[in-house]
Amino acid sequence: MSKGSGKWKALYEGFLKKTPKQSRSRALVEVMLSATKEVLARSRDEDEVTVQAVADRAGVGIGSLYDYFADRESLLSGVAAKLTEDNLQNLQRVLAESRDEPVGVAVERVVDHVFATYVRDPAVPRAVLRIAHRIDFMPFLARSQAAFAATLAADLRERKDVNVADADVAAYVLTNATMGLVHTLVWRAEEEPDEATLRRELVRAWTTYLSNG
Repeated sequence: MSKGSGKWKALYEGFLKKTPKQSRSRALVEVMLSATKEVLARSRDEDEVTVQAVADRAGVGIGSLYDYFADRESLLSGVAAKLTEDNLQNLQRVLAESRDEPVGVAVERVVDHVFATYVRDPAVPRAVLRIAHRIDFMPFLARSQAAFAATLAADLRERKDVNVADADVAAYVLTNATMGLVHTLVWRAEEEPDEATLRRELVRAWTTYLSNG
């Protein structure tokens, strides 16, 4: 979450017509955004997503949706923002939960989470990237990766089983190498190398780099 106006503010609120003030209205907006993600997942691309389909999926009247979103574009932009923020927070959570595990186990948990989020079902990540390009949201995606790299660097500095000369550089390299692979897999048409092989080699690369310096 990003801080704004003295209270916690979700990134997606920048794409709303009005900010939900109460927990019930915030929950309603999040239901709409979750419904948008579900419709995206069932569509070939975001151009097939309609406001009516999202309202139906969310179980709300289309007027309620337009109370918060000016149009289809702001709805898609809002879901791209929410998913980006959620993915960062979830990945930071996995890293925190792995802090007391040996480095090899922690690496496996992080890599498995990345693959589950982006690679297994690439329809939604692919749509988010297209939306991000359209609304000039790519700089925030880069900042999101930098935020995770900073979290990872702090974790590496606390570990006794990691041997790297510079934790900040190591975290930056590992984060961006991993997301570079992810972006390739999101768009690839072929199935080779297979996911299991890529997952194994990515875990090996992380573990070897962190253990041997």
